[in-house]
Amino acid sequence: MISAGQTNPLDELGDVSDALERLPVPVFAIDRGMTIRWLNRASRELIGDHQGERFTEVLEQSSIPVANKAFAQKIMGGTPFTEYDVTLRRLDGSLVRAEISSVVIRGGDHIAGVFGLANVDEQASPRRAADGDVSLTPRQGQVLHLLAQGCSTEQMAGELGVAPDTIRNHVRAVLHRLGVHSRLEAVIQAHARNLV
Repeated sequence: MISAGQTNPLDELGDVSDALERLPVPVFAIDRGMTIRWLNRASRELIGDHQGERFTEVLEQSSIPVANKAFAQKIMGGTPFTEYDVTLRRLDGSLVRAEISSVVIRGGDHIAGVFGLANVDEQASPRRAADGDVSLTPRQGQVLHLLAQGCSTEQMAGELGVAPDTIRNHVRAVLHRLGVHSRLEAVIQAHARNLV
């Protein structure tokens, strides 16, 4: 954190915003009203130019509650960062899974918005494959492996460096992807399908 009177070390590096624009990873900034204020080139190529629109406009319907909860947690000051999985609508209308990692943007002594990046999983299908195979995001795979080791929510949160609520979101997503209703069923299915 930079104190009053100190200079920002990033200023010495040059134009960081230009570097973010050229970064081949989708990054974005959203204001307190959940309106997209900035998208880099990779984001615009993925979902189109949605600046000025609500973030939820680029999400599949089932991803909206998860995104709303994570956003509210940050804006209300409950957590400085979140990680969660969503399904995004591509520019061509197709769907793609992504893990969103985001942090609060401070404007003086208040939270002004959220800055984040989307780790797009081109291999993962947003729905179960027709042959019964299941495609998990990398983070969901980590959570499933930790479940199989018998880890609690708190242990997984500590291991992965995220909040317990983030782990609960990932566990729910894993259960949904596997078509099961409990952690025990998920571990049984994971072993039956050679996922762990």
